Amino acid sequence: MESEREKFLKVQEALWTELRRIRAILDKLVVSEEEEAWEVVGYRLRELGINVKLDKVFIDNVEVRIYGVSDDTCIFGEITVRLESSLIYELEKKIKLAREKKPTLLRPKLIKVIYALVVTPQVIELAREHGIWVLSVRQEYTPLIIHSL
Repeated sequence: MESEREKFLKVQEALWTELRRIRAILDKLVVSEEEEAWEVVGYRLRELGINVKLDKVFIDNVEVRIYGVSDDTCIFGEITVRLESSLIYELEKKIKLAREKKPTLLRPKLIKVIYALVVTPQVIELAREHGIWVLSVRQEYTPLIIHSL
């Protein structure tokens, strides 16, 4: 007869197996979201004559999910499923962190961008006030602005 401990270990192993399966699915979704964002943002930039390879970059363990450089212009941005006002402020903080900790990432011209799947009218106005280009695969919610640093 199986002991209580053996039963517990079997259940625990089944839970770990399921957790690994869920994590693998989540990893595929996250990578797909980033790849889609890089592709769409990169395509729209190329339409405007800005050729850039987008990737992510880290500043003191802080991840910036959209980053690229083209001549004297840098692209600095984030990716989200649902855009909330907190991400707008977070992006501004990351740009400030780059100025302080890694100024070599920045260029004389800056494009701030957020790629989002769901965007509300209230957040669009806040992004517009901050000069952040907000877009999805379907549309651009705010205009692209090139900021001078």
